[in-house]
Amino acid sequence: MILLNSDSSIISETLKLNQSSPVTRLDKVDISFEDHSGGQFHLYATKNVSGQKEIKLSAKFPAWKEISKEKDLMEIVEKEFEGFYCKTADEGFDVTISCKIDELSNEKIEKFSQLKQKIISLPLTRIFKEFKTDNREIIKPFTISFGNKDFYSVVPGENKDQIIILFGMNFVDQTDTILAKVFLQEFYDTRNNRMEDAPVVLYGKEPPKELSNLSKSSDNSSLNYLTLVLFPRHYATPQAQDHLLKTVPFLSDYIHYHLKCSKAYLHQRMRAKTGDFLKVLNRAKPENF
Repeated sequence: MILLNSDSSIISETLKLNQSSPVTRLDKVDISFEDHSGGQFHLYATKNVSGQKEIKLSAKFPAWKEISKEKDLMEIVEKEFEGFYCKTADEGFDVTISCKIDELSNEKIEKFSQLKQKIISLPLTRIFKEFKTDNREIIKPFTISFGNKDFYSVVPGENKDQIIILFGMNFVDQTDTILAKVFLQEFYDTRNNRMEDAPVVLYGKEPPKELSNLSKSSDNSSLNYLTLVLFPRHYATPQAQDHLLKTVPFLSDYIHYHLKCSKAYLHQRMRAKTGDFLKVLNRAKPENF
């Protein structure tokens, strides 16, 4: 399996490529792009009010409307991007970060490329923070929406040390639904047969009972639901938390990506087999046919 990188390769490669050349090349950076989950980005060079040259990255996310209503989540964003965060975002975008060109370093480029990962993982970041301060009673469920109707929710478990992560995945194609069931069944079988320390994995068409506490609509017939139950052994250390923040929020992207890869591989094998059959048929033709 190919593990998808949570950092933006477009952002990091663009800045590193220009950084390896004369600094003046950074003056000409101006790219806009969109990812498959509805995020929109604009990376460009500009001058601030003091006339200093700087790099700016503006982004727009489907979930920002809900995020901006939560004061504690906004505090996490401002703290995470302290020294980068702009109080006022560019017009048409939700969040903007900036850095002076002459102060740009590999560490700061990494910070730019992690913008989406930090925003999308905010519910998990908050729940880890509350667990650390032992404020588990005040933890609220929260949902992050993606542009393709997919979403994930972080919900406190019935036991105080449990974290439940719910994914709603939209499969318009019936073939994708069947392949996803086979793919996710392997997660379930692996956990039960070979990796008992792995999170509990549940998958099905029926909305989990935890969704009843959320405002997220669960009556979409094209949605399939995946539930992960995390225990302290999965998030007890800072290293484990960092790994979860970089992987779990992107699980639906990971599944969609591998479904497309699986379908491409199946189609390739089918075309190859059809070509072999045609060769056999052509060889079987009589000479005077």
